[in-house]
Amino acid sequence: ITPDVARYLLLMQLPDADRDRVDELSAKARSGSLTNAEEAELDSYLRIGTLLGVMQSRARRLLRASC
Repeated sequence: ITPDVARYLLLMQLPDADRDRVDELSAKARSGSLTNAEEAELDSYLRIGTLLGVMQSRARRLLRASC
């Protein structure tokens, strides 16, 4: 990826509404009241977060190497 794309990736984050939803689903999971559909939704958010974290890690490494 190019340095410009790397910088863009580092700016990416979940919108506030999605972060609020993750917090809500996480609270329900802790209390044991998560439905199967909500569990699948939370798993999707967690996979997206993991993927974004990996991409951002690679972007940081690329930018450090290009300095």
